Amino acid sequence: MDQLQQALDALAGLDLDGLPDGPLLDHLREAVGAVNRLTAHVTRVVRRVDVRGACEHDGARTAASWLRGTPGWPVPWRGGWSGTGGCWSPCP
Repeated sequence: MDQLQQALDALAGLDLDGLPDGPLLDHLREAVGAVNRLTAHVTRVVRRVDVRGACEHDGARTAASWLRGTPGWPVPWRGGWSGTGGCWSPCP
């Protein structure tokens, strides 16, 4: 996770105004792909937390209640994780 944090810090410092249009669009495509991959990873982790009941370690009864009470989660995710079909996914 440290390497991921360092990479995100480097991206935050990237001069987007200095990129020509083509490379800027390429950068956007890659960034969206990275967001999708991170969302898939978070979904896997939430599912494992739910299956193992790991949220009880912090005093929450369910993964959904843990997410709702955790600062820093995007609002749509905090209240919208659904366990339908045996998998967790962010809901609008």
